[in-house]
Amino acid sequence: MNFVKIKTNNSELVKPIKSYLESIDALNKDKKISKEDGVYSIHTKLENTDKFEAELVEYASEIRYGYYPFQLLPEPDSLTTIVKNYFTWRGLELDKDLEDHIPKKWSIYRPLLLFGSDTFDSKVWQDKLATMDDTDFFSYILSNRLFVNSRVSNIAINKPIIESDVMRRPFNIKPLFGDFGPPPSNYDNPTEFDFMGAFWCTVVQNGIFQTWAPYYTMFSRGNIKEKARILDTYKDLKQSVVFDLYCGIGYFSLSYLKNGAKHLFCWELNPWSVEGFRRAIEYKYAFKIFKRHDKFNYDIFLQEVRKNESNEYVLSRLETFPKHQLPIAHGSWDTTRELIKHHSSIDSTIAHIHENVHQMIMSKFDTTILPTPVKVKTFAPDIWHVVFVSTIVSSALRDDAEDRLESSV
Repeated sequence: MNFVKIKTNNSELVKPIKSYLESIDALNKDKKISKEDGVYSIHTKLENTDKFEAELVEYASEIRYGYYPFQLLPEPDSLTTIVKNYFTWRGLELDKDLEDHIPKKWSIYRPLLLFGSDTFDSKVWQDKLATMDDTDFFSYILSNRLFVNSRVSNIAINKPIIESDVMRRPFNIKPLFGDFGPPPSNYDNPTEFDFMGAFWCTVVQNGIFQTWAPYYTMFSRGNIKEKARILDTYKDLKQSVVFDLYCGIGYFSLSYLKNGAKHLFCWELNPWSVEGFRRAIEYKYAFKIFKRHDKFNYDIFLQEVRKNESNEYVLSRLETFPKHQLPIAHGSWDTTRELIKHHSSIDSTIAHIHENVHQMIMSKFDTTILPTPVKVKTFAPDIWHVVFVSTIVSSALRDDAEDRLESSV
């Protein structure tokens, strides 16, 4: 199919001609205005000049018409359409195997566009990308209206987390496009220079800003319902002390803070998660970060505190503390029950218990002690990361609860 192009040597005519073609929806925006040997070419998406020649009669002495072959591409309403448009534009063949592995869904964490596995990282796509200009291809994708308003500049493939890694680090994430900073290297003892050089992305959920470095820290989108439940359940925490023993980048801690927690004590192993949490709260809350060998005592209780160490040290860290009200404890069963025993002087404490549980075991829990668990996300085949929310009361009942719970598993 051939379409009309308008040629002129007069640069001052380019803009009014372009504006007029736009006004009648005749400008082919997929073809840039070009200049060769002093001649400007403006491409239309019309097969003849009938629609506009009379309107341009005043420029007749300075313009002339030509034709160019072009297949008018459909409007991009999906990533599949965008990819098809690109292949048509570049004269490439898009076979069925390639089309079957085009992502159907994705996540946007500005400025990151994150696709799932077995899409652009599949063998068929990796082989194809090796034969073409992948930078041109991914730039084209990001320039389309499906993504351009999302202000993304980087593309990566999300990969499964290694189950044996206790810190749940994204070792296998695959960058496809954009500057992700230096390759990951300093996982355990990062410096300020490491933090500054890393690529960070962000998301706002339930009105709460969160940030993390995707080379070093996972992000669980599936926690959003549990975060919302915390926000909806605990409206006023102005006199409350909250312990979060698995705080990560602030998944749940940020919800407690938004609802006004008076004091928040957090524990986290991954220093990159600590830095992400710090960036999320640095302009809103007073806080102090402690590492394993830093001095810590009761005087620090008067500050918002986050601790960069394993939560197995919770009880030893609190040895100098007198008993205080502990209305909320967020962590594992073993640590939380000991925390409540030794550091709660009130009649009841709300315990958010996080565990990874096989689906066959969940039905065996005694729901008079812990209610039916809320499934937050899958951890592995047949294993769910779940949350139990229960009000633990007197020490006698706590001891009884321990015995009955242990015997039910």
